[in-house]
Amino acid sequence: HHLAPPLLSRGVDARGRPLKRAFGPAIRPLFSVLAGLKGLRGTPFDPFGHTAERKMERGLIGWFESLMAQCVREVTPDTAGIWAEILAAPMEIRGFGPIKHDAVAAARARVEALLASAARPDGRMKVADSTVD
Repeated sequence: HHLAPPLLSRGVDARGRPLKRAFGPAIRPLFSVLAGLKGLRGTPFDPFGHTAERKMERGLIGWFESLMAQCVREVTPDTAGIWAEILAAPMEIRGFGPIKHDAVAAARARVEALLASAARPDGRMKVADSTVD
């Protein structure tokens, strides 16, 4: 197993990502222990719940919920296509660590660009040649 656990990091590669380390079969029992602790996820006793990555993930939930709420308020038949793109952008978030961080930045930038390209200065949504309140 090739892993880059944050607590055992030994530097970064040329892309700035943590170096992976090879672990043999002896690591497998630890996977079982971690799987057994799954019930602690999301609780104050979650050993990894206070990391910056987990806090970011919880923030993504609120961000996406706010996008959905905005969509419900503003979507019309004319704007449905752009809202479909906006709501699909977060589905591209994948990976762990720096890979996820980059994917989140890309998704947020995509959503902001879509929102900006569709919005007019008067706050109304613009789609193609039409405008909608």
